[in-house]
Amino acid sequence: MEAVKQESLHTDLMPYQDALFSALKELLAEQQQKLKDYLLYEEEDESKPQSKNFRYIIYNTEIERVQYLMKMYLRIRLKKVCLPSHRSNSTAFTSSKANQSSKNSHPPLRTNSSKSTQK
Repeated sequence: MEAVKQESLHTDLMPYQDALFSALKELLAEQQQKLKDYLLYEEEDESKPQSKNFRYIIYNTEIERVQYLMKMYLRIRLKKVCLPSHRSNSTAFTSSKANQSSKNSHPPLRTNSSKSTQK
């Protein structure tokens, strides 16, 4: 899936692929329903042994693969959101500026030992 590949290659958070994932969710739901119907049909037809239901296994594996890719895409995006390096630069700039101003606002404290060494 190209969206997963692009999201994993970029360091910045890419725009969410809402149309793509909405369509995928609908298609997955339809395929899962067709798979359930197929399984019910196969159970009624006793001429085929259940253990050799290869078509069901292939379709189910493909559904699981697409679900895995969708979860991987969301995990990549979540990891990017949670990392501190991907927060907005304005927040980082204001917090670093505040730290600098607080450091500069107070003069360093003199200790007794520093006064005695200066005399």
